[in-house]
Amino acid sequence: MNRRPRFAIAASPAFIVAVLLLLANDHILKAVFPGLVTGKLSDLSGLFIVGTLVVALAPSRPGLVLAAVAAAFAVWKSPASQPLIDLWNTAGPLQIARVVDWTDLLVLPALLLALIYSRSEYRVVPARVVRLVMLGVTALAILATSKAPPKAIHQNGAETVVLFYQQARFATSSGTWPTMGRLEQEGFSVNSSWFFGTDDINSSVQCGVDDSPARAFVAAEARIARRGGHTEIAVRSLAFCRRFAPASSDEAIAAFEREVLAHLPDVRRIDAGRWSILPIRAR
Repeated sequence: MNRRPRFAIAASPAFIVAVLLLLANDHILKAVFPGLVTGKLSDLSGLFIVGTLVVALAPSRPGLVLAAVAAAFAVWKSPASQPLIDLWNTAGPLQIARVVDWTDLLVLPALLLALIYSRSEYRVVPARVVRLVMLGVTALAILATSKAPPKAIHQNGAETVVLFYQQARFATSSGTWPTMGRLEQEGFSVNSSWFFGTDDINSSVQCGVDDSPARAFVAAEARIARRGGHTEIAVRSLAFCRRFAPASSDEAIAAFEREVLAHLPDVRRIDAGRWSILPIRAR
């Protein structure tokens, strides 16, 4: 095998595909095809990516570094990691989270695939800039897949809410900051993250305490930004209290319009086309 620069694998076809798959799964496929497969796909591609990078970092000790990654992944997916997550979220610049699901350990063989691929005669794109760009994109993709849900979901507990991975776009004549300010005046909180490009809209409802058929909205992951002569609210996901949750994604959007958007001036939906998906329950 010819000597290659360290992390040359970041410019190889399988690595690039794995990164693109991670991004597509987190931002598109989970919304369109929610379920078991897309739930595991991010872990599978993420482990393959990390596995290839650690082998590139310590090529003389691949078994040791991959075993360390496997152990770290097992701890990350267990309740034992929660104190570390809480500590990070208290002091760190970015809020992170994960779902405790032991079945996620079924994707650990991705590390074996990473080792086999790292030892193969893979091709690389020769330009150094491609390698550097891919390493940067990889870091962003891995951080993005661990983004914490809106804080109202965390405060209520995932078991008390139903999630709808529903995408919809709305426009209001109000400016971006006035829009956020109006929502704050109506009792919602808006938490913006420039890194993730999201503006989480959180309600103060307490599921099982003061929720009702007319007040079941918990939170929305959205993006609020100025677009031309209007402010666009691009919804990515919605959360409602379980016992009064809408029966479909269309009803979830309608409830979001009634409970949240009705407080804003001149709101209209601007989707190029409407489509629906079934809600999935928070794990």
